[in-house]
Amino acid sequence: MQSTKHRSSLSVPCLICLLGIALLAVPAQAQTFAYVTNSSSSSVSVIDTATNAVTATIEVEGRPIGVAFTPDGSRVYVANSESNSVSVIDTATNTVTATIAVGSFPQGLAFTPNGSSAYVGSSFSNSVSVIDTATNTVVDTINIGTDSTAVAITPDGSRAYLTSTGTGAVSVIDTATNTVIATIGIGGAPVGVAITPDGSRAYVANNPPAAGSVSVIDTATNTVTATVWRSAQRSEFGNHCGRNPCLCGVLQRQLRLCDRHGH
Repeated sequence: MQSTKHRSSLSVPCLICLLGIALLAVPAQAQTFAYVTNSSSSSVSVIDTATNAVTATIEVEGRPIGVAFTPDGSRVYVANSESNSVSVIDTATNTVTATIAVGSFPQGLAFTPNGSSAYVGSSFSNSVSVIDTATNTVVDTINIGTDSTAVAITPDGSRAYLTSTGTGAVSVIDTATNTVIATIGIGGAPVGVAITPDGSRAYVANNPPAAGSVSVIDTATNTVTATVWRSAQRSEFGNHCGRNPCLCGVLQRQLRLCDRHGH
């Protein structure tokens, strides 16, 4: 496997929802690999998407949930919910090169566009750990609302948006100062967040009492400008996960946005 790699999105026209899956493209070899967290076995499976075969299984710490690539694709960071840690995997060798202690029950994580920092939301400690990826150490801890779950960072890297399921809000962090600059009430229990490629809007997936809805935030004003329901039959959402795989992924705390070219 070449060491020069880039992230890749699933090639779908609009919205995809996943739990613990990240895709890595290797342009020189025209290969794409999926890294999938296995909570029950505390491992990460590497799947060659050309053959749909597992090419490696990497042991990490207790019950991994969230997974994300550095922008250059050289490393995968995995949030281990039960062991309160983040495992760092070298994608050239598929080995764990570092383990970083973070807050209690980490779930979502995201990188700044330049790859210098990773933001990790920890549900039980109601906080966000900021990791310096050059040293793989926590350099700051930010207290936010209860049950921190998902994280997304604006394309310019200036702000991080974090869902707080317990308080029904989204916290906005200024990444230059690592301080909360806004708290946006959602009305439901937000569990997933993604930001449009132009950075103008954040889309937030909600659990009850607003299950099946997505709140749209204008990032210029940090206000909710719309609430989108997938169906007029609102009560159906969250009750038939098998019939609504996209919503199922949202309820499991991760949401992805793609443009029309699948980026």
